[in-house]
Amino acid sequence: MKHLFLLLWLLTVTLNTATGQEKQQGEPVNTNQHRFWVGFSYSYVHTDMKLYSCIEHSVWQGLDYGADTLSSNDLSSINSNTRFTSEDQVLAVEAGMDLFNRPSSKWHIDGKLILGLARTKYTTYDRERDVNDLVLTSPFSRICAGFEFRFGYAFNQHWGLNATPLLTFTQGATTRIDDKLNGPLLNFSDDRKVTSQTVMARVNIMAGYRTGRFNFSAGPGFYLAYNYREYNIKMTNTDDGSTYNTETCSVFYNKSFVDASLKIEWKIISLLEANLYCGIGKDIVITPGIKYLF
Repeated sequence: MKHLFLLLWLLTVTLNTATGQEKQQGEPVNTNQHRFWVGFSYSYVHTDMKLYSCIEHSVWQGLDYGADTLSSNDLSSINSNTRFTSEDQVLAVEAGMDLFNRPSSKWHIDGKLILGLARTKYTTYDRERDVNDLVLTSPFSRICAGFEFRFGYAFNQHWGLNATPLLTFTQGATTRIDDKLNGPLLNFSDDRKVTSQTVMARVNIMAGYRTGRFNFSAGPGFYLAYNYREYNIKMTNTDDGSTYNTETCSVFYNKSFVDASLKIEWKIISLLEANLYCGIGKDIVITPGIKYLF
């Protein structure tokens, strides 16, 4: 780790030395001289999902009934009558650095790593019966990790354009299961467990305007959410000890793929910056954050 920071420091000194002469000649200057930052963020993400595939495997009293896979017609019927939603809240620590930030260049590239804990709620709502058939919730116990890059180009001191690819991964177990379709049976004890993994990929392409201590950005956002769940139910007959095991593996994708992205950055003081990002469409993303630059 010490060697890494030494290499980054030497790279920073080399870039400053190489571009010092260009700054004296009056060429366009990038005024952001901070190379590293750390910060905290909170994210709320609400996504409408659709069921892409579902496989159920049952073993009753030692007899393997094999796997039952839903057909495309079954999936279409389920998606037309059922609403699947995902709500994620993430508390994260972020660490970033400039990757390319020559004072004489109009181009700017930076990146950051994201690590946090997520709270998740998955809901399966039956439109015909107006009831939540299945609700899966977990506290801030799921691991969330990801990274983001920003590729920016400054037209002048005020206007610019940037593309921001983001990838996050969340996984963990559900601590509370409210299942109205597969309720407990008389004279049976049951053990239930749900594990899931979610991958979210997003690319925002935004035009930015900087004035004073504020930077405003807006543009389209393109995103993809993938969610894989395993739901295991093990029931044991309290009279004879016979067991009934069912494992359901489901894959979900988001229904909408485009939204309007808005971001506001406010440099409170030279070393402290607050920001707010919103993705507004059929789904919702809200991420406020704060970071310290050094």
